[in-house]
Amino acid sequence: MKKNKFILAGLIFAATYGYSLDVYSQVSGQIVSIVKVGESIKKDDILVKLDDRQIQAKINELQAIANLKKVILDDKNKILKEDKELFASTVASQRDIDLATLEASKALYEYESKKSELDFYKLEKEKYTIKAPFNCIVKDIPNRLNAVNIYQPKVILQISEK
Repeated sequence: MKKNKFILAGLIFAATYGYSLDVYSQVSGQIVSIVKVGESIKKDDILVKLDDRQIQAKINELQAIANLKKVILDDKNKILKEDKELFASTVASQRDIDLATLEASKALYEYESKKSELDFYKLEKEKYTIKAPFNCIVKDIPNRLNAVNIYQPKVILQISEK
């Protein structure tokens, strides 16, 4: 018997034998929808959908903060440009340019940091939708619970290749 292990976004197939796979969730949450036993599923169809409202709220919050950080960055870059123009006409000092450069760099760092955090949460959100990795048939739903807990992992479904 060949032992297979697959790890996909939003889905972990435990070590199994043959073509039958156990489906686990990578995140805890309330099950919103799940396929039926015996249902024929195509590759990339949704097997299980978990409630993602909390992570979506976090994504919305981070998007708003990132948008604000972008406005601040644009403003700091505009000030830097103006200071360079004033320096060229000997109205501003090198210190003014250095301070404006520092402020623009800080604003860029804060914007990129928020964007990275936002990208992370967008990737995490994908784990709330478990998709079929190939054409399959749902063999069983062993634990008929309406929630999953990654700290007490249980098989959500069992699938096999068509």
